[in-house]
Amino acid sequence: MRNLLKAIHYQMRHDLFVIILFLITCIISGIVIISDVDFSSVTGSQFLATLGMAYPVLFMILISFLTTRICGWDFMDKTLNYEILAGHTRNQVYWAKVCASLLWCLDSCMILTVVPVLVITMIYGWGINMDAGSAVLCFVLAIFPMMQFISEIVLLTFLVKNYLIASVISCMLGEFVMMINVIITSLGYQSMLFLALPNLTALFDFSNYHMGYVNGEDVQIIDTALTPEFIMITILSSVLISIICLMIGSARFRKSDLR
Repeated sequence: MRNLLKAIHYQMRHDLFVIILFLITCIISGIVIISDVDFSSVTGSQFLATLGMAYPVLFMILISFLTTRICGWDFMDKTLNYEILAGHTRNQVYWAKVCASLLWCLDSCMILTVVPVLVITMIYGWGINMDAGSAVLCFVLAIFPMMQFISEIVLLTFLVKNYLIASVISCMLGEFVMMINVIITSLGYQSMLFLALPNLTALFDFSNYHMGYVNGEDVQIIDTALTPEFIMITILSSVLISIICLMIGSARFRKSDLR
């Protein structure tokens, strides 16, 4: 499986589609940052609070296109047949693609969100608007629903066997789920935390705040405290759904006709 991982990593590093995807994502992120952030008085905590609600959409786009590309590209050019004929088992091929999807998606999402916050914090300081430990916890917990979403897209791709169709379906379903979640919460019901994207939305929702008196001035203190129930739901539901999706995907691939 090590050779398969090396081949996937080489393929992704030299894939024009992936390069263009990262360039477009960086450009859009830069435009959003410039248009939404007031650099005359920004701090690391304010930067995160301002852009936090955009993170789930960024995660959805990157995970959808990267995962479907890694898992579905070989279906279209029949490379999977050669990988199996070369002596690799279907199980090795499947789990190599799963591991590559997790590595590429998690690394990409974290780099494009954590690094800008760190840069702003190094330049302007963290500030007093948000507890730094709670912010770190949000990013750590975000790994679990991201893994869940990756696992769901892996299953979708192995069912569809076409990365273009799978990427479109995943983005459409993601937008639909987020829209339904907004409607449900606006009606006073609880967010669908067992689903990956609503969970990520709840993690990076920094709209709750109260006014505090710090260093002789009134400032907005952003409430970032996470309840034990929220943390438990995030971890358990993400792990359980991820395992179910990956097991179904593995069983499906072992019985798939690759012609």
